[in-house]
Amino acid sequence: MASTPENKIKNWADKQILTAFPNRFKFMPVPGRWGGKGIPDILYCINSKFIAVEVKSTTGMIPTAIQLKKMSEISESGGLAVCMDGKNLSVIQQIVDYVNEVQ
Repeated sequence: MASTPENKIKNWADKQILTAFPNRFKFMPVPGRWGGKGIPDILYCINSKFIAVEVKSTTGMIPTAIQLKKMSEISESGGLAVCMDGKNLSVIQQIVDYVNEVQ
């Protein structure tokens, strides 16, 4: 896999999640024509909770309209959908808080 700026953020984010949750399940859908349009870059299942992470290489970048639609569908279904714009520790903390929240 080419080491694009976005891939560097994906790798960084996954290392943060792996440190917090060593027993996490991770899936990274194939982008492009073989993957579904708008599906977030990284999907996790951690402690029975579904988390979707859309990665943007630069702080302030926003997901496309179709990405926002998929993220909304995930949220409406009870999952957590977040946008990781750059190496953003507050997004990592949001994921940690969501996983650790008592239901």
